[in-house]
Amino acid sequence: MKLVKKKILNFLMYLDPDDLGIGKELIDKGIRERFSVAVMKKILRPHMNVLDIGANIGFYAFIEAKKVNRVYAVEPVEYNFNLLKKNIALNGFDNIDTYKLAIGKESGTAKIYTSRRCNWATIVDKKDRTDDYAQRWDRFKKGSESVELLSLDDFVNKYTDKMPNLIRMDVEGAEVDIISGGAKTLSDMSDGAYLVVEIHSSCIKDKKSIAQMLDIIFGAGFKCVKVVNRLKELPIGKIADIKDFLTYRVGCPQVFFKK
Repeated sequence: MKLVKKKILNFLMYLDPDDLGIGKELIDKGIRERFSVAVMKKILRPHMNVLDIGANIGFYAFIEAKKVNRVYAVEPVEYNFNLLKKNIALNGFDNIDTYKLAIGKESGTAKIYTSRRCNWATIVDKKDRTDDYAQRWDRFKKGSESVELLSLDDFVNKYTDKMPNLIRMDVEGAEVDIISGGAKTLSDMSDGAYLVVEIHSSCIKDKKSIAQMLDIIFGAGFKCVKVVNRLKELPIGKIADIKDFLTYRVGCPQVFFKK
């Protein structure tokens, strides 16, 4: 694996030019998901403890670590995890704890499907993906690995010293199971806490499961405050039914919820 070292925002990263996903994008552009990054930078505070689920090779975790007290970075794929650790060492971060496991509905083991786009790994089985997404996925499929699986509630109980003030996840459709296994954590998070979820509504076949996930989030006291995609911030003030919008009428947005 021949890596390129590049300055990204205000930190350094080793990037793999053979990776067809985040690696190539950061080498070419020096940033990704510009609108989501801008919102993240505005809401991060020094007192925060952040749980980053699907930390990948570190892009968001490093944005967080520059501004907050502690980051719990969860990444199940061996390739990504090793590069994440290498990038942490490159920057000398001492406030990022790493965990090689996946978060899901319940604790146990799972198969995670890997991709030549390293940020496309998922524990969602092909039969549960939309046909369009499954076809796009197959163009980049790589293989699979067996990983330890913990529910969100079990992870927080086992590994975090303090309840997270912000949970961020980009997990290629597994967000439905993660939220289902984290209802207690979401309820216990303090007022002012954030939940940031990339909702893969165009990728998940069972749309009712997305609606049920949103019910858990709203039931825990969170409200939707921002929705962005790769191109812009969406005008949620003009959307009459945000639950319907996020379930059926938008692709894969980054959604910011606040308690």
